[in-house]
Parts: sequence; structure tokens; C-alpha cells
Amino acid sequence: MSKKTPPCPKCKSKNIAKFFYGLPADGEWYLKAKKDKKIVGSGCTRTINDPNWKCNDCWHEWNDDKKLKKLLAEIGHTCPECNKDNVALIFWGYPGNMEEMKKEIEKKELVLGGCIVTDHDPKWECNNCFHRWGKRDDD
Repeated sequence: MSKKTPPCPKCKSKNIAKFFYGLPADGEWYLKAKKDKKIVGSGCTRTINDPNWKCNDCWHEWNDDKKLKKLLAEIGHTCPECNKDNVALIFWGYPGNMEEMKKEIEKKELVLGGCIVTDHDPKWECNNCFHRWGKRDDD
């Protein structure tokens, strides 16, 4: 367990439980910590967006892993500005097949960046706050 348990970002409570992923080596410790609501048993597998904290008062779940947030932003999975996962790829240059692109634009998976391509164009745009980040791949 972490030495410093963060307060709940929603209700500011300090009555927090840490998510425990994997198979516990010490079953006695695990059962006591679970009973005392210090941990939440979460199974053996973990996906990239799974939470690592839960508030025992308001039941809010969150992940405060800064390294994970940075990785998710780098791969365009979440916005580094507002932490939302409503992200689109930015297309730079002149579109060849506009009919196919229209479908992706309507689904908000793609936004048009413009016809002028430079060496420092961003790769991702947040559909919530419109923040742009990343580095465009050379095609």
C-alpha cells in the first residue's frame, strides 16, 4: 500500500481503499485488509483504465497514476489537459478519399488539421476541450 493515501477528488473524504490486483501472497493479510475496507479485491487482471483508489463514503473510483496518465496521453487515449477519453486523430494534408473520412469525422474519431503540413504538427485533439498534443507521425 502507498504511504500516502490521497483524499477522494469528489467528496474529499479520507476513507479510501486501494484496489488490489493479482493473487495475494498472504491470504490472511488480504482478508483482514478487505474486511477493514483498506483494499478492494479486483481480480487477477487489470486493464489500462482500471482505477487504483475507491472512496468508501461516496463510492467514487479513480486512478491517480501520473505515469499511466502520461502514457495514455502519448498514445492518444486520454487528453492530458482534461483527462477525458474522447480523443480524435488529426489528419494533416489533402484528403484523398473524403467519403471514407466523413464517416470517421462524424464519429469524432478524426479531425482535419489543414493542408499545410509542418515539422511540429500535433497528432491528437480532445473532442471535449479541443486541446491538441502529441507529434504527428511522418507518413
